[in-house]
Amino acid sequence: LGQSVDQLHSMVNLGSLLTNFTQLLTWALLTSFTQLLTWEVC
Repeated sequence: LGQSVDQLHSMVNLGSLLTNFTQLLTWALLTSFTQLLTWEVC
């Protein structure tokens, strides 16, 4: 049981890591896209 709990914890950690990475990526894409749009307008 302890082993499966450890596996579950590592899976959860990986999931949160992936979520943080995705959020960071989305934020970076949005920021660069906005800057590009602003640059195009000006």
